[in-house]
Amino acid sequence: MLLDMKKRMGIAVFLSSLLFMINFYGGQDDVKTISNPKRPSGPNAGRIVELQEVMRIDDKDEEYFFQYPHNIKVAPDGGFFMVDKNQFLKFDRNGKLKGNFFRPGQGPGELQFIENYIFQDENIVIFDRPLSKMMFLTQEGKLKDELKLRIPGLDSFFTRFNGDYYFFKTTPLFSLTRPST
Repeated sequence: MLLDMKKRMGIAVFLSSLLFMINFYGGQDDVKTISNPKRPSGPNAGRIVELQEVMRIDDKDEEYFFQYPHNIKVAPDGGFFMVDKNQFLKFDRNGKLKGNFFRPGQGPGELQFIENYIFQDENIVIFDRPLSKMMFLTQEGKLKDELKLRIPGLDSFFTRFNGDYYFFKTTPLFSLTRPST
């Protein structure tokens, strides 16, 4: 009984405070409009930055194809890597293909899906989520080592910091159990 009375009193105080604030601060009369000046105040304000094409790579070459190109990163040597469906392509700094380091499969040096990769010293560290493993390659694509991860539910490889590797992992907020009948 006392708890119900405290709840009612709390609701009454909240509503009266809300009404007081609405009346005190007013309605539309106190709304201030801020307008931008007709001429910008800064000398470079409103400038237009034009894009300049530096390089163009197309997939007319029969060695590779573009289907879903993503995760493009510049390598320490100035070249760059790109992930695509069943491809891990390396290009030199001029855009010439240097190799496809993706070998499909489940064995040593083979991949199913590259979730992410980073450059570590002279190596490339790749995380394959379906196989839950990390691969360590040279910049030329030679397999140096592999590490099978025994942690279920890792979603993606994030980065390396102070010698540790960091991953994202999702955990269900709750689980439902079907009652037995």
